Amino acid sequence: MAPLQAEREYVRSQLLSLVQQAGGKIHVPGYAHMEVSKVSVTVTYDHKEVERFILHLVDVGELHLADALRGCKRESHRPAILRVLREIPKEDDDAGPEV
Repeated sequence: MAPLQAEREYVRSQLLSLVQQAGGKIHVPGYAHMEVSKVSVTVTYDHKEVERFILHLVDVGELHLADALRGCKRESHRPAILRVLREIPKEDDDAGPEV
């Protein structure tokens, strides 16, 4: 199973490169739409650090809590990913049933 997973990841990385070179979107008629998502940034806060800092602020009577919390901010970056959306063939409504 691992070799198949490795091959899948290799093919996806190659497709990602091709789609990026083509401007981020490709339509393969009869198969799929492919697009690359943009890199995004996620901001989180270390809960324990924030709690300790809030207690410290209460102890010293500091009222500028929002500015202090900004110092606890952590950022993580998510890489761009390739989305492959398979095309579902449309049935021709005007053609009627096949005989």
